[in-house]
Amino acid sequence: MLGHLANNNSPSIQMGFLLPGENMIYTTGTIAISGSTLTGTGTNFTASGSLIRVGCTVIAMSNPVQVFQITAVGSATSLSVTPAASPALAAGTKFAILLSDSLSVDGLAQDIAETFTLYQKNISGFADVMNGSADVTITINGVAVTVPGQQSLAKKGANKDITSLSGLTTALSVAQGGTGGKDAPAARTNLQLERVEQTSTETNVKSPDGTKKIIVTNSDWGAYDITAKVFLPLPMNRGGTGAADATAAAVNLKTFINNGAVIPTTATALTDYVGRPGSAGESYTNNVTTAGVANVTDWPTKAFSTSKAYGWGHLLALRYGGNEGYCTQLMFSNEAVCDVHVRNQFGGAAFRGWAALLSDKNTTVDANGFIKKASPIVKIFGSGNSETNEESEGVTVVREAEGVYLVSGCLGLNSDLAWGGMAGGIEVPKDINGQPQIWVNYDVESTGDIVLRTYHREHSTAPVFARNIVDGYSDGSPRDIPTGVFVSLRVEMPQDSKYNIAKEKAEKEMMSGDNKAELVGDAEDVRMN
Repeated sequence: MLGHLANNNSPSIQMGFLLPGENMIYTTGTIAISGSTLTGTGTNFTASGSLIRVGCTVIAMSNPVQVFQITAVGSATSLSVTPAASPALAAGTKFAILLSDSLSVDGLAQDIAETFTLYQKNISGFADVMNGSADVTITINGVAVTVPGQQSLAKKGANKDITSLSGLTTALSVAQGGTGGKDAPAARTNLQLERVEQTSTETNVKSPDGTKKIIVTNSDWGAYDITAKVFLPLPMNRGGTGAADATAAAVNLKTFINNGAVIPTTATALTDYVGRPGSAGESYTNNVTTAGVANVTDWPTKAFSTSKAYGWGHLLALRYGGNEGYCTQLMFSNEAVCDVHVRNQFGGAAFRGWAALLSDKNTTVDANGFIKKASPIVKIFGSGNSETNEESEGVTVVREAEGVYLVSGCLGLNSDLAWGGMAGGIEVPKDINGQPQIWVNYDVESTGDIVLRTYHREHSTAPVFARNIVDGYSDGSPRDIPTGVFVSLRVEMPQDSKYNIAKEKAEKEMMSGDNKAELVGDAEDVRMN
């Protein structure tokens, strides 16, 4: 059995037919009859499976009882009956409709036919509900009910506007967990990511006005001006330098610039090379030839000399706080003696004169501990041992006899006023009272070799303790240079000495081939005012 009237007061969906022994009357509600029109209150004459139909018997519980036959079912509350009521029945009259006379063959056949008709209707409706993707309307207890097809259950709740779970044509909204867009640009816009773009090689984040962007690749990143089509330097207040190259960065950071700038051999004044404005200073490669220095009005002179310093080298220009008119210049020579000169200006005034710095390259400490002009120097000890510096390399000393030393590999003594002029070039050791400990004499042979002779020296007029009296020696007798001291000779070196050859070679290399072109080529471009 598919269903039935559960009781006389609560009709349910009638899904089948009545069998013998089941409730065979309908008594829900009350009625009133006027003529042939029956009006119900609380009735549902059209309920599915109710079996109320033309031909059914209606018994009115009036006094006296009246019996009618249904001639038409008008609605859930209206029937047409025959014969006409006499007298008319007032509202509220109880009644009973005989639903079946299935004890007869004709009645049973009619019951079964109606039940299967109802069953076919309901099964068809339920099939539409199970298979449909749109709304389905079915009738339950005479009332039309619209329900969603099982294939469109996504239409429930917040997703009720979705008509399919596959092949969606309506984009999921952001509120529904989607993007609200049918393509990438629309999705980015809805997610407020319209200023973010990705490719296989880079990720871009644009500025609000779309004129600039940050580019990030696997190996690089930077800010880019889309309109100007150039990369933008990171500002200093963001941890950058505010510049797109090292020179501009050094200026912004007020630090030192080392960019390979060149002072060309055509330079006329070193005041042109005072560093980039705003920077802490700048370095320059000095490409002025030794001959070319004559054309530079403010070229420094050598230490202990009036001649101009060596041409090749480097110039450092240091700026005070990056300000104009406050500069210190340091000139470093590439010459073996590595002369260093310095000068400065203050408050926009003219540069002061160059000062030559003294070092162990251009000075020497003589036999008495005093600093003198150095190169080339040979120190001779009593045993015949000797020491040379870079410029006197190649000179040898041999002790031939007591107080006799042969100095070879030179061209005699270098006459220099600091060493006694034409007859100078020799410094002898002195005692604590400033008195020479020995006498010296020398000869220069035709080869340029020097024969140095040393003798004992006494000071007869000095107090006894200071007369330099040594057993076995008298004043003027040959004597080796005393132990612990030495005699300094400033010698003249031949043109083919090791030092002079290396110096000449370096000068030629500096002015030869590609090196010259590289140093001179665009030098004027780096001159600073």
